[in-house]
Amino acid sequence: MIAIIRMHGMIGLDRKKADALDRLMLRGKFSCVLLPASEMPKIFNVKDLVAYGEIDEKTLRMLLAARGKKNNKFLEAVPEALVKGLLGEKTTLKKEGLKPYFGLHPPKGGFKNKSLKLGYPQGVTGKNDKINELIQRML
Repeated sequence: MIAIIRMHGMIGLDRKKADALDRLMLRGKFSCVLLPASEMPKIFNVKDLVAYGEIDEKTLRMLLAARGKKNNKFLEAVPEALVKGLLGEKTTLKKEGLKPYFGLHPPKGGFKNKSLKLGYPQGVTGKNDKINELIQRML
């Protein structure tokens, strides 16, 4: 399962990139979606505007507990079967009746200097190996 977090706002985006973000349901800054690894080509046009990477079980459980919504109400308990099904790509959030996106806060501790605009080795956008740490700081 791949976690994708939008890092840039709408100002200065061309129409093609704005449409691609809208199709991915990344409509606001610091919003997050979960996609199966087979759907990675969908982010080709917006890879410089988002941070993405493989999410682990602990972070997924924390994300669902803090931000998971069903019928506009936060989840009271995260079922183990849901976490295993999402990681095994056997089910999706939509099939389970949950909202397919999560709203996150800006990261605690902030970004380093101008690291938001640079690619992963210097910044946070692009393929990010530390996506789990970033999500935990944004909860």
